[in-house]
Amino acid sequence: MVERLLSRKLAVQPDVARPRNPPSIVGNAELSKALKWSILATSKGINIMRISESALATSEPLFEQFVECMRVIRDFHCEAFAKRKQKDLHSETLRVLNHYQQDRTQAAYCLIVNGLVWDAEVVIRVAYETFAKVAFLATASEEQRAELLHEYWELLGAVYDRQTALKAMASEHLLDRFGGHGGSRMMAALRDGSVYRTDPLGDKRFRKQLEQRWSFSEILEALKSGRLGNAPLSGIEALAHIYSMSSHFAHANSRALDLLEDRATRVSDLIQLGREPINGAHRDVASHWVSEPMTRASARSP
Repeated sequence: MVERLLSRKLAVQPDVARPRNPPSIVGNAELSKALKWSILATSKGINIMRISESALATSEPLFEQFVECMRVIRDFHCEAFAKRKQKDLHSETLRVLNHYQQDRTQAAYCLIVNGLVWDAEVVIRVAYETFAKVAFLATASEEQRAELLHEYWELLGAVYDRQTALKAMASEHLLDRFGGHGGSRMMAALRDGSVYRTDPLGDKRFRKQLEQRWSFSEILEALKSGRLGNAPLSGIEALAHIYSMSSHFAHANSRALDLLEDRATRVSDLIQLGREPINGAHRDVASHWVSEPMTRASARSP
């Protein structure tokens, strides 16, 4: 497994020279324009969403800080992973996950600077989930690490192979029916038991418990309680709210449409809750403050 991870390119090799600053899709002169106007679909049709001048004035310095944070994190990881003499399954798993997290955060940044704040919410959900897995593995005791890595790579991998094979069967039949022979052969290959682990792993209860243990909510609970031998991470449960808000957009449920409607129709005379608008409790642009928790989390990795 370590050899497989070492051979993976995935734009995650720490010693590869990379630009010091993430490339911006729009120039500095266009940044305000891209943020100021976005086309937003709501239940009432297509509306123009105007970003307030005060939000514009706040956003540009935040983006500058974000770019600098990404540079610091990337340089730190290059030092941490490239100079590590002993590479094992644990360190290599953290390396790949950390770079995956960084790339998703940068993808959210690229969406935001182009005015696609809602799409950024969907992408940033992945970054939070990756962060949880990094923290889960990085803080586990030595005794727990081997079991967790076995679950992550082998047991969950077998569950996913089985699920893929079952779903590929319907696609194979459909492609056969409409003459997609190349695609049909590809779907059949996904059900090849000599290549993939297509037999059921344990019983249904075991598989459900395994997947639940690696769910975002369960990982947060484990990190909060410290039951894996790690020092309890106080306040980690706060991520549950921002993760769930991003999940609404990924699932296109009624709360997502409510948030779209709220942002498109809100006026300046919002009901005040203390000094902050009560609507802000939804935290509908989570990506604006993702850099700080991501920076702290990545800095803890070996």
